[in-house]
Amino acid sequence: MQERLNEGDVVRHFKGLYYKIISTNVKHTESGERFVCYKSLYDDKYYVRPYDMFMSKVDTDKYPNANQTFRFENITDIMTTKGLDFFLKQINEDSNKNKAEFRIECALVQSPNKNN
Repeated sequence: MQERLNEGDVVRHFKGLYYKIISTNVKHTESGERFVCYKSLYDDKYYVRPYDMFMSKVDTDKYPNANQTFRFENITDIMTTKGLDFFLKQINEDSNKNKAEFRIECALVQSPNKNN
């Protein structure tokens, strides 16, 4: 089964920051719970979040102005479904804009091509 997000994908958090997925199959040594490990593209820190939370939809009751369906969305999917203009507008509105633009471009160049 193809996962919605995969290792190497560059994703946008619904609050506007960008990350690169390191692994979607990290297991807790005691509980066996599945986690996602991801790296920020604005400060190079690594984060771990429970898999179900990472893949979850945005709570629109808590965040009524969110413009994404999911907490994290692949930027390629955003560009495909909402258009390049929408994506570029989002980058311009996101915090840490200049640094994020450069790091997104670098991450996309380094990401494996899943179409081959």
